[in-house]
Amino acid sequence: MMPSGPTVTWNERLALSLGEFSTLTQGLDYAAQGETGVNFYSSLGRLEHSLTYRELRQRALRAGGQLRGLELRRGEHVALVAESSPGFLVLFYACQYAGLVPCLLPFSLFPGGKQAYIDQLANMMTSARVAAAFAPASVRDCVDAAAPSRTRTMSFEEVFSAPASGELQPARSDEMAYVQYSSGSTSQPKGVLISQSAVCANARAILQSGMKFREGDRSFSWLPFYHDMGLVGFVVSTMFSQCSVDYISPATFAKRPLLWMELMSANRGTVVYSPAFAYRLVARRLKLDDRYDLSAWRVAGIGGDMIRPDIIEEFCSVMQPHGFRRQAFMPSYGMAEMTLAISIADPDTPPATAAIGISSMASPPDVRRQYVACGKPLPSVMVEIVDTDGAPLPEGGVGRLRVRGPSMMSGYLDDGRVDAGAIADDGFFDTGDIGFLHQGQVVITGRAKDLILIRGRNLWPQDIEWALERVEPLTTGSVAAFAVDGEDADMLVVLAQYRAIEDSEACAGLRTRLATVLQQHFGIGGKIVFVPPRSLPFTSSGKLSRAKARALYLDGHYLENRAE
Repeated sequence: MMPSGPTVTWNERLALSLGEFSTLTQGLDYAAQGETGVNFYSSLGRLEHSLTYRELRQRALRAGGQLRGLELRRGEHVALVAESSPGFLVLFYACQYAGLVPCLLPFSLFPGGKQAYIDQLANMMTSARVAAAFAPASVRDCVDAAAPSRTRTMSFEEVFSAPASGELQPARSDEMAYVQYSSGSTSQPKGVLISQSAVCANARAILQSGMKFREGDRSFSWLPFYHDMGLVGFVVSTMFSQCSVDYISPATFAKRPLLWMELMSANRGTVVYSPAFAYRLVARRLKLDDRYDLSAWRVAGIGGDMIRPDIIEEFCSVMQPHGFRRQAFMPSYGMAEMTLAISIADPDTPPATAAIGISSMASPPDVRRQYVACGKPLPSVMVEIVDTDGAPLPEGGVGRLRVRGPSMMSGYLDDGRVDAGAIADDGFFDTGDIGFLHQGQVVITGRAKDLILIRGRNLWPQDIEWALERVEPLTTGSVAAFAVDGEDADMLVVLAQYRAIEDSEACAGLRTRLATVLQQHFGIGGKIVFVPPRSLPFTSSGKLSRAKARALYLDGHYLENRAE
């Protein structure tokens, strides 16, 4: 039994409680004992909904009974559209109390077209073999169109008005908690099956060895709830620590990115996590007359992709006059297959960098590229770097990252079944990422599947993109490099976002400069294609999807812009 009394500090009480959690419902039961909760803000920055964890638990328990009344069998998969709303949180936890496994589907306002969204939902629901699907009213018609035959669909409101029936049977620690779809940066998204024990282990490690929440912390998040960073980092972990959270939707962030700074300033926010691109976006949207008080901000988590030092430098230079501290930056590395976090940098320590030569250059590597170190592996996680033969490499050796730990997925969903084939016999999972260890910290340099083979040479697209983005007026994130089949061998294709795409003379001049960089730095040529701004595809976590860019190119999506 957990001791109580004036001699037990908040941190000691949290540590004792975390040690007892083995299911999500146990975590919410604990959070409901406090006075904190969740807050949802509109696109105008107005507080629209506020729920204490106690109220959230009460509503989840009632909704759990309503789900039981639908005669769903224990352990069945149910599709749940992850809208940034109280309704989603209530149903997510209701599934836990009812012993159901929610499969988290993206909420979309159709930026890629309504039919594309329906097709995406259909693929996910079919692979998971869901017994029912629940969605907010705004996308109910899409879910109806996407649902497999004989799959029951209901809006959130219909579930909440249904009669309750049956006894609640909360999920056990050895049962599944949810299905999280990977971001799909190099392939189609996969259904990652996460157990109760895995999510509790990862949240525990994040709180005790990562962000190290303190009494009075207040978080902010615009991250989608269907993404691992948004769900585990700012739904589950914050709830476990009884930390209040202020939410805006991803769509609101896209329209008004500076609302992030406004709410952090107004609410004295202390903890945030975000992909790197969002920090750059906010820094570049800031106006000279903007005034914020960011002095309370102590954790600025950054992850989701390879982290570039220049993004950290730019954000710090712009935000330091508003009270932001460089040591608040907390680089990290993780993935859905490990629930979320694999490594997290130490808090209150300025980000560290490590440099390696661009080994793919034709001439000796007189240029060394700086990479941001993403912290040491969490205590419960093992990380090893291996060569192409699977042999471990010493510190500084660049190779493939393999990971193992209690937060690892149970496997991928394959037609409703669990396929654990991606996990090796020794318990390690090949992340598909390339990197090295620097003073014990994990450093990510790229993705193995993005590797480009030209004339027998291995080229990293990140190196090519990094070199070309330095050519004005191109900017970070404006270039995608990949290989396609040529007449005799693979051919390099470079897509470059360029505003003056209609100016043939300007395009010709920029193409010449880019071709010169390719030849001087890498000793190769390539097909340079100018595309409109904001036309390169990105994943839900803000990663450039080279696989999708390549597919779009081959499908003729960029045909009208293929100036030679």
